[in-house]
Amino acid sequence: MSVREVILMACLVALGVVSYRDHSEASRRQLSALLRRERGLRCDLSALRRKGRALRGEAEALAHDRYYVERVARADLGWRPSPLRDPGLAPPDFPEPASALVQAPPLPLPRLPAPVAPVPAPRPPQPPLPDPRVSQPPPAPPAPVPPPGPLQPVARQALASLGYSSIEHFQSKMMRGRADGFADAATVARAQQLNGLLRRLGYESVKAFQQRNRLTPDGVMGRRTESRALALLRRRVPARPGAFAATSARHRRGG
Repeated sequence: MSVREVILMACLVALGVVSYRDHSEASRRQLSALLRRERGLRCDLSALRRKGRALRGEAEALAHDRYYVERVARADLGWRPSPLRDPGLAPPDFPEPASALVQAPPLPLPRLPAPVAPVPAPRPPQPPLPDPRVSQPPPAPPAPVPPPGPLQPVARQALASLGYSSIEHFQSKMMRGRADGFADAATVARAQQLNGLLRRLGYESVKAFQQRNRLTPDGVMGRRTESRALALLRRRVPARPGAFAATSARHRRGG
């Protein structure tokens, strides 16, 4: 073996020894840190166990000693009263005195008054039954209901502005299924509705509206004139599609 080989082997051995020492020192330091951590965890575990035992003792004291809270408060405040003024608290094993509520005899329940039955209302006297052996007169026919008087002049004025001379003509033409000639509330409302439609469009008479809109200028508000007026009103107010449902609805019998 040459000198060079010997020197090389010596260098390798020296490097191995140095690296082993470094690794051993790092392992030793790591092992020491783990041991310290284990000791700390053991101390924490012991503290938790002691705290658990103390909490269990407090729970038992609270369950069996009724003066435990007062004892702890006096101990924390450092209060040491004189035995002449304050004889102190009873020991934990002292028997608890019976409550006054337990010693008192039970009170009798109050007796409620008996419910009083309501007095039935007297029945109205019933008419005597007709004798079948005696002939009864026939029942009188119902009297006809007269038309309401105050609505008659209002209806004629409203119909005159629409070009109608009679109520029957207006009802047969503008109110389908009606031609009785009675100026009731439905007839007056229908006439005022048509007059209001013309006024909203800016016309004072039916004839002027017909002349302006290329209709037959007879001065009578008919179905074609009403349809034309509703169409113009819808063009002027396009943002309210449901505003003319009451105006364009068909009037049945009775309104």
